[in-house]
Amino acid sequence: MMIKSIKYILFAVFLSPTYSYSSEFENKEQIKKFISEFMESTMEDGVLVSFDTLMPYFSGDEQNLKIAAIKSKEQRDAVRMTKGKSFGFEILREDPLGSSLVRYKVLEKTNRGGFYWDFYFYKGKDTWTLVTFKWTDKLQAFYVN
Repeated sequence: MMIKSIKYILFAVFLSPTYSYSSEFENKEQIKKFISEFMESTMEDGVLVSFDTLMPYFSGDEQNLKIAAIKSKEQRDAVRMTKGKSFGFEILREDPLGSSLVRYKVLEKTNRGGFYWDFYFYKGKDTWTLVTFKWTDKLQAFYVN
């Protein structure tokens, strides 16, 4: 049986009230630096390692993040057969919504396509927190929203 490429991978990790702490960012420059370090770790070390680096900054449930890492590794391994190895990334857009919400659109490059990432950050009184993120290999998603 021929293994078919996964056409659409969408994974989102949602805010959970059971998580009791998170580190925060003082400004958007710190957020961009964090995203860059996360993407570099994803490409060099894999999602199991890079998702661990999210933990101090993620405001959601720790167990859900661990499950997300395992499922993401499985999905990426299946798609990598057709996409090839990742070799770089670009932060393509910063989409603010008011003064308290911002989304970063990131392209993870591969030899034959890529992966699309969205990172959502919320600003409380003074600092920013990662509240959710998602990724897919369906690059058309860049143009949908």
